[in-house]
Amino acid sequence: MNVLLEGKPEVLDDVGWQIITQSLEKAASEHTHILGLKLTRAVCVQSEFNRELLTFNYNLMEPLLTIYSKHNRPSNLLLRQWCSTMKALLLSNDTKTGYNTAPERKRMIAKTKILPSLASKLHHSDYEHDEKTLNSIVILLATMAINDDLSNQIESGHVVQGIHSILKNHFHSGILVRNTISLLRYLCSSQIVRDKIASYALMKWVVEVMENYKKVEDIIEVAMSCCSYMTLRCSCQVAQLVAKNGLVVILQLIKDYKSNVAFLKSACITLRNMIENGDHEVKQRIKEFYAVVLSELMNQLELREYYVRPLLKELELNGEKVETMGEEMVIRPDTVSYEVRIGRKSVVLDDNTSAENLVA
Repeated sequence: MNVLLEGKPEVLDDVGWQIITQSLEKAASEHTHILGLKLTRAVCVQSEFNRELLTFNYNLMEPLLTIYSKHNRPSNLLLRQWCSTMKALLLSNDTKTGYNTAPERKRMIAKTKILPSLASKLHHSDYEHDEKTLNSIVILLATMAINDDLSNQIESGHVVQGIHSILKNHFHSGILVRNTISLLRYLCSSQIVRDKIASYALMKWVVEVMENYKKVEDIIEVAMSCCSYMTLRCSCQVAQLVAKNGLVVILQLIKDYKSNVAFLKSACITLRNMIENGDHEVKQRIKEFYAVVLSELMNQLELREYYVRPLLKELELNGEKVETMGEEMVIRPDTVSYEVRIGRKSVVLDDNTSAENLVA
């Protein structure tokens, strides 16, 4: 048994699968289910081949889902182990195969409509104070929130209420906060969910995360990415971000993380969203606060063409003079470039490209 838990051998024989199958039977005790889940997780982590065998050859997806359904109020340990096992089943990181069936496994889970029930556990009195269990649930939900349908399913379990509870009551737990903000980010890829989230004023918590965890780079990166999702086509979120002094917070973070390209990309997208969905005053404040720092970001090749130049054009900073350290400097984002495909040829277009310059 210990050999199986250590993930050896990498590919199980029929006897190994029989042990797992029996431990996942509906009539088994909770203790046996926990052991079966540990075995399943150890096997799933090893390879995509094992995950395929479990799903399609031995048809163990149904017993796994039945374990959750059987226990109306599972113990914290069982729920935590179940979430960890399901997350391992959804892995898609096996470099030895050129394909994976994780999307199909996610569809199988979604069909059971189990996600709303799982989301409701985030604010259930039995689990809302157990950070390890909350973290396991959040990670699994974030893994599942890959499209509008699944995000809407998760939201129907009042997940926003659960996210608010976590950020309010467990703000000291950096790992849980990071994963919760990541879940919020994925949920905001759905316009429907994004609009509903706006009424809960969760932007306040995202700004507070950026302020209180400003020295923790991976948390800041996730929080800034979350802002870029939340402000997309949502004027309410933009207003909340401005009201919580978000412009000043983001400006300082840009200065602190000038070498973190992923963070800077999210910051530029957030600023463009604010310009497009905010009022004229927001645009003027961004222009006033950010002109100098954006001109400095133009020196980074990864950002120049598709992130900074479009932003400068939105701000109408073509050739304007700005003050910096007592000296004048001129911003010249001459053109805004973007890549398109013409037939099989990739062409970079800019504002100065005319039809005569294109060769098919």
